[in-house]
Amino acid sequence: MTKFTKGPWVADVDCHGTVFVGCDEHPIADVTFVGHEGSLANGQLIAASPDLFNALTVLADACESMGIPVDAARAALAKAEGGGV
Repeated sequence: MTKFTKGPWVADVDCHGTVFVGCDEHPIADVTFVGHEGSLANGQLIAASPDLFNALTVLADACESMGIPVDAARAALAKAEGGGV
């Protein structure tokens, strides 16, 4: 079972242009990158991670039940859980 902080996560930009990702006042990550636009896009992707993980799990389970191969999905989920890095 995954032990990451439950979502929803949000990405927000401070007055200095640093993007913070977190939930319920708990920081998850600071995102800094040359150019504000790249930082915000990366922060938004990170903030979507719990939702993406859950959606991919549901889709992979459904596909597997119909005999559709889901090797790439399972590999991505394993990577998110700390395996297959």
